[in-house]
Amino acid sequence: MRLFICGAKPEYEFVKEKFGYPEENVKYLGFPRFDNLHNITINKNQILIMPSWREWLTKKTDAYYEFNYDKVFEHSNYYKYWNKLLNDTELIEFIEKNNLKIIFYPHRNMQPFLEYFKISSQNIIIATWKEYDIQKLLKESAVMITDYSSVALDFAYMRKPIIYYQFDVEEFRKGQYAEGYFDYKNSGFGDFTTDCKDVINLLKKSYAKDFGITDQNKKRIDEFFPLYDRNNCKRIYEEIRKI
Repeated sequence: MRLFICGAKPEYEFVKEKFGYPEENVKYLGFPRFDNLHNITINKNQILIMPSWREWLTKKTDAYYEFNYDKVFEHSNYYKYWNKLLNDTELIEFIEKNNLKIIFYPHRNMQPFLEYFKISSQNIIIATWKEYDIQKLLKESAVMITDYSSVALDFAYMRKPIIYYQFDVEEFRKGQYAEGYFDYKNSGFGDFTTDCKDVINLLKKSYAKDFGITDQNKKRIDEFFPLYDRNNCKRIYEEIRKI
């Protein structure tokens, strides 16, 4: 590749060091879609839950046979933990009392399993990729709950709060992706937990602070995205012109 575009400074440093490209071919320019993540209108009543996918639940990998002995989706940790959160009585009471809405939008690879999730509150919406635009959801939501999804980077770019809910981190690292340069627990842009009740408590805490971000998380985001403007497309265009 003659041009490898990175969206964040640490990503740029990692790719430049580890991927073996000529150094001049790797550029930190920002992603084109970031140009649309400025001057946004936030719906303070909207909570976005956006989990990543699990390859071993959709493909017959080695982990498929190791983790899912009976091959039943309802018996997977993915289903058990997310469904438990969505049907938690404390969570439902909290969102209904405060007129909050939850949009549950799993990764597109997991959407064939949406029918398994049974919701008992009208304040929770199970969203499909055909009906909801991802960037629109990211821009308008006040807070995000995710596990490992890279969409959290776009959310952080907009300086909005994130809760990382990683109940199956060992399984995920073994069955899908090994840990990369990004440390969710110690360098992430929000609170980290493996417990369902902690997620709810952290959500309540964030709500009490009007869904703002802490100074520590803002500092981490500023260091991760030192380029913060609407000139990403322009920079990329100019680099392509040079080629």
